[in-house]
Amino acid sequence: MKQTIVSKTEEILPVLPLTLTASQLPKLSATSRLTESPRLLVTVVVATVATVLLAGCRQQPVEAQEPMVEVGIVSAEHIPLTLSGSYRASNDSPTLKGSCLTAEGQVLSDGVYEADRSWAGITLAPTSDTCRFTLEAVRIGIGFHWQRDEQQRFAGSLKFILNEDSLLTAVNVLPVEQYLLSVISSEMKATSSVELLKAHAVISRSWLLSNLRADAQQETDAGCASAANSTEGKNSPIHAVTTSHSSSTCFDTDTSHIKWYERDAHTLFDVCADDHCQRYQGIGKATTPQVREALEATRGLVLTDADGHLCDTRYGKCCGGRTEIFSSAWGDVDYDYLQSVEDPFCNTSDTAILAQVLNGYDLETTDFYRWTVRYTTEELSEIVRTKSGLDFGRILALEPLERGPSGRITRLRIVGDKLTLTVGKELEIRKFLSRSHLYSSAFTVETEYPSPGASPTFLSVETAHPSPGASPTALTAKTECSASETSPTAFILHGSGWGHGVGLCQIGAAVMASQGYNFKQILTHYYPHTSLTRLYE
Repeated sequence: MKQTIVSKTEEILPVLPLTLTASQLPKLSATSRLTESPRLLVTVVVATVATVLLAGCRQQPVEAQEPMVEVGIVSAEHIPLTLSGSYRASNDSPTLKGSCLTAEGQVLSDGVYEADRSWAGITLAPTSDTCRFTLEAVRIGIGFHWQRDEQQRFAGSLKFILNEDSLLTAVNVLPVEQYLLSVISSEMKATSSVELLKAHAVISRSWLLSNLRADAQQETDAGCASAANSTEGKNSPIHAVTTSHSSSTCFDTDTSHIKWYERDAHTLFDVCADDHCQRYQGIGKATTPQVREALEATRGLVLTDADGHLCDTRYGKCCGGRTEIFSSAWGDVDYDYLQSVEDPFCNTSDTAILAQVLNGYDLETTDFYRWTVRYTTEELSEIVRTKSGLDFGRILALEPLERGPSGRITRLRIVGDKLTLTVGKELEIRKFLSRSHLYSSAFTVETEYPSPGASPTFLSVETAHPSPGASPTALTAKTECSASETSPTAFILHGSGWGHGVGLCQIGAAVMASQGYNFKQILTHYYPHTSLTRLYE
């Protein structure tokens, strides 16, 4: 099977009408170039697929088969599970033990079991395609405002390993296309339109498989070892340090803390099942015929760039009217296919569309396009201290220093009466300013000051778009003067969007599909300068 060029997607979509006016968008400034999601490394069972991805050249004829993927689902001291059908333990597995477990001839049949550490090293392979296993209390939305536990049902094999904390970890091993069947039904909803599901299948597949290339190139993530993570010196400025870690990159000085979260290099499995990688919530989400139709229609299709390399197709929930560039959220590099584009589609309050494409817990978030958060100074000071591990004292000002094209803040100076620190990038800012995660870093700041004998006075930290690379506006300096004279009583954040805003906007893509755009046109809008390429049949 040759690697086949299916279409040049950038030739399909005409110039889209932009219906948003300046008055409809927030006054968010844009600067020059400089998460939400995580480093993903996929172990591909079939070596020929590695050849395709490593070559990165669509013109080179290569035989390829569908790869396998290992997905980390849940970790705990004990993992209750229910088997539907018969599963055979791997030949090199230790003898199965446990008070809730019975096994005869290393074959487990229908029943409820409780796995413990003695199961580490065991792989249970289904004896037929109809076999299913169910896991209890699988946590989703970890660290986000929609975090909760679910019961989830899975196909494929089930492998048990011990993680770095010596907890038993359940890993689902299955073919990529079967994995994607759940992903596109978990990220969106099975009732979404076929064209939207097709688009999501292509980008979820591309995003997954592109990381084999990253693995082969031995990209090394850097991490953070700063005083912010130390049990001592919480009141002292952090020191300059750059250290390696598998999940993040951090640059600390006495005056700044710049950190971003890479595609996490899971060392024991390929990807996790949560938003940190891609949502993978079992086959129970894939409840409609159009999910399988979308997978069958796009089987093996990925996006490649002008040089034939697989695209790292990031995506988010709602861009807020304009998508963001890669370097605003992650490393200081940008890609032609992840440009900032105007998106008039994600501004919708159509409950029918939203109910069709958003899962139940996502529908609980209703103000994702434009939102406002108000903190008293005491609340904000406590949140920043708790989330950063540093004592800023009483927060006096929040000063945006640098923004990406969508208005997302990439450098924010937090001024306290004990410590002043510049924080970045976008996800770290969101972490510092919320007990879970702020919807996005695309916000303006309004500061409330007391006025003796009168209503509170509001001073906006910024009222205009600073030019690329410019310093904070004059009004920011004015606010600093005011802050030195009297302490603020509250901070009001007026924001746009939900997530990092890079790549496809899921809400915008849903609206495009509802207006008759096909999946190729949707992909072209969010990923210009790309081609559809089939890696395998």
